[in-house]
Amino acid sequence: MPVKNNPQTTIPSLCQITTLIALLLGAGGAYAQEGRGYPVKDFLAQTVFREVAVSPDGRRVAFTTAKDDLEKDAEDVAIWRIDVSARGGRSDRLRLTREPGNYSGLQWSPDGRYLAFVSTRKPADSPQLFVLDSRGGEPVMITDQEKFKKGIIAYDWAPDSSAVVFVARDLPEKAKEKALKDLYGDVQRFTSETPRTTFYRLETEGFSKRAAEAFATVEASVAEISISPDKRKIAYVTGPASDFGSAGFSEIELFIIPFDGKQRPRQVTSNFVSEARPEWDRSSTSLFVSSVGDPSLKRTNYTQARLARVDASSGRLENLAPGFAGAFGEYLKLPDDLLLATAAVSTSVNLYKLAGDARPPKALTRFRGSVSRISASSDAGLLAFVLADNRSFQELYLAEGLDRLDRASKATDFNSELEKLPAPEIETIKWSNGEGDTIEGVLYWPPGKRDAKNLPLVVDIHGGPWSLRTEAITLGDSTYAYYPALLASRGYLVLEPNYRGGTGRGDAFLSSLDGYSCSRPSTDIMTGVDFLIASGAADRGRMGVMGYSYGGLLTNCLITRTDRFRAASSGAGIWNDLSYFGSADNFVQNDVRNSGKAPWEDFKNYWDESAISGAGRIRTPTLVVIGGADRRVPTSQGHELYRALVRLGVPAELLVFPGEGHVFRRPSHKKTKIEAEIRWLDSYLLGKTSPKIE
Repeated sequence: MPVKNNPQTTIPSLCQITTLIALLLGAGGAYAQEGRGYPVKDFLAQTVFREVAVSPDGRRVAFTTAKDDLEKDAEDVAIWRIDVSARGGRSDRLRLTREPGNYSGLQWSPDGRYLAFVSTRKPADSPQLFVLDSRGGEPVMITDQEKFKKGIIAYDWAPDSSAVVFVARDLPEKAKEKALKDLYGDVQRFTSETPRTTFYRLETEGFSKRAAEAFATVEASVAEISISPDKRKIAYVTGPASDFGSAGFSEIELFIIPFDGKQRPRQVTSNFVSEARPEWDRSSTSLFVSSVGDPSLKRTNYTQARLARVDASSGRLENLAPGFAGAFGEYLKLPDDLLLATAAVSTSVNLYKLAGDARPPKALTRFRGSVSRISASSDAGLLAFVLADNRSFQELYLAEGLDRLDRASKATDFNSELEKLPAPEIETIKWSNGEGDTIEGVLYWPPGKRDAKNLPLVVDIHGGPWSLRTEAITLGDSTYAYYPALLASRGYLVLEPNYRGGTGRGDAFLSSLDGYSCSRPSTDIMTGVDFLIASGAADRGRMGVMGYSYGGLLTNCLITRTDRFRAASSGAGIWNDLSYFGSADNFVQNDVRNSGKAPWEDFKNYWDESAISGAGRIRTPTLVVIGGADRRVPTSQGHELYRALVRLGVPAELLVFPGEGHVFRRPSHKKTKIEAEIRWLDSYLLGKTSPKIE
């Protein structure tokens, strides 16, 4: 994606598994007993790539990595650089940052002299803008921490590199701030008041913090910005008005303001579509955007992510790939307004070229895995991307030109030690759900056990639900939430079903979940389980189910509808849609899954499609995992599920991880989660030890 528009987004040496871990995990599976497979701590500590930025001249490639440091119990996030010569040679990777903190929003200045990024590194304690001079030196913070106490939201370079424009949320005036503090003290306050965002311009020369000039203020929450090539306009996208979450896609609109800020902003779009990642075309008359939602509907509705062109005058939104079955992800604007984009189709994410009109996208790669983090030089002579496939963990790849993308060469080897261990064999399988649909899933076989019979089965369900699983060993930043390769390396057959409601199969497949958010995916998953049993691969007496986020919701649905699983692990899963409606920070999820209706408008569907409606049928021993500070799936959902399990006399454990939100941050918590889940599965599926710690 164009990283300039979302700077705050926020995804080792090997050793034999230790005696302590073996005791904790009950040596789960033959591969762990033999010292084979992936040790938990090393699998968790793999390096993942968060952003990639190729310099305009194609001579340098900057990228950020993240790795869990268990000794420091913190994430190690760093910016690196590789130099590329005119003859295609490249230097060893050079680490540019060592100061702890988050790093995001990598963006070269158009002249290639500076590399800008947003970070919380010292002296910042909120996201501030830094620059690195390519000629050498340390990163310099160029925004004022005291003035922008909550940090900056987004930034962009002027096309002539003369200035940086950034936006920051306005703080209350000191008198009002004092009055609020006197009234509320340390009470957390949410309000529906419309926020104010101010645009600032900072001249490149000297990068003086005192020179940041406020030139426009808008009554909105600004999420992303993009400066036009003619340097006359700035496009921006508004985000949710409330800190508590979005009330719907109608809050997300595209606006344009003059570069000098001397005229009022003009609203370009007015629809129930979520526009994101705006990029001007070369004529500065229209914008490319990623969009989700149906412009013909008068309510928020999910579609697969599309690429569209928006006329800057009329606001007309044109789908650039009508009829395309895939879901677009990141994209780049190339010369002549060509677009290079990632798209998920079936169980792979590959690179596609779009002509900027309605001609069908052209596939440029056919990897069995997932491509991400794409970037290119100004002339597209050098392209970079991250690839994880069915054989290799995430690494950075470089290609000289669009016609060589499928022959790109690996430029890093961060995870090479993990690749020396026996790896699972991965394949895509298909089955009928008995309701007229063909469902796909990714199957992970234990190393050396391809086509073996009567294997213990773990069904690992993806979240979203508007996502999918691909034929990749590593799953980006979610290695602690979804880790099928780790489970397979320990002797399990692992099925990752791409149920109805997911992406990569067209909008009709995705929208078929609406109104059936529990029942239809459950049917898809259980018919896949039956398919594996009928093939002889899975042992019907040793089956477990697990999932995180929406995968946790579907785990909850399954244990209330079948007792065929001997163990379950529900991670951050919705249990009760009625209580979730009023307690979560996501106002959209319930609406979309219930055809735009609130509980009082369709109580029956809310109840029937909520896991709690089948609570009395639970017989499956269940581990419940949730973050103590989770607002996306509030901690109370885990407590409600656990209370039901205890009342029913079903073996259960509830693990609440203090301070963790929906995405865990502390490596020790990630490791504990994985170890507890494997211990639970090993106990009930393999009979290794009691799940209780004696």
